[in-house]
Amino acid sequence: MYYDLRTVCYEEFLDFIFDHPVAPQFREENWGRAVTPANCWYDSIGLEVDLDLARNCEYFALLFCDPRGLLDRYDRGQIEQGFWWMQTAYNDGSVADILSAGSLPAARKVAMVRAMYFLYADLFAVEPLGSAPHMWWENLLRGFPDQAAGVSGWCPRQRIQDAMFETLARMLGLSAENCRIDALHGLNHLAHSGKERLIRDYLGQHGGLDETHRRYAERAIGGVLL
Repeated sequence: MYYDLRTVCYEEFLDFIFDHPVAPQFREENWGRAVTPANCWYDSIGLEVDLDLARNCEYFALLFCDPRGLLDRYDRGQIEQGFWWMQTAYNDGSVADILSAGSLPAARKVAMVRAMYFLYADLFAVEPLGSAPHMWWENLLRGFPDQAAGVSGWCPRQRIQDAMFETLARMLGLSAENCRIDALHGLNHLAHSGKERLIRDYLGQHGGLDETHRRYAERAIGGVLL
């Protein structure tokens, strides 16, 4: 199967990500159940994709800033599966792939990361889907902090991590509890000097949290959540 994303319009880009048969583990009726994973469309050995990383990055930022239209265009299983494609680093052109690419300016990646706030505020707050929103930040961060070596790579990497921290901090202000839990899970996996103070302030501002939520936040400070 071959795709050429170098000249596709935005709508064709969305169809590339979401308009596919859904593997059993991503079907709505199986969310939260133990289901033996099956190969997805993007696991095909014969899959070939030509792409422009800068174009993908631009389109992702557009998607993240205005995600609600996905609910009218695709079913929820397709959306769940598509967000798993985006956060998997070995998928060429995915969000995780873009974050690790040395060829793109950090400013483009920072803009894309900051737009992720609206994924949670405007989409996941009203449609949490399955596990993709919860695992989003962990998978984007997996291996990312150590990918750039030396002084030349440190500053761009730090700018992106700072953008992640700022975005997760904004998410802690959302009214949807599932989004705040997802933010804490992301902070758990993010190495940032401001993490402990941010979470301590969050706990101080939300005195009515149940004990499970508070323990989750405390564990996120130490980075010991799975």
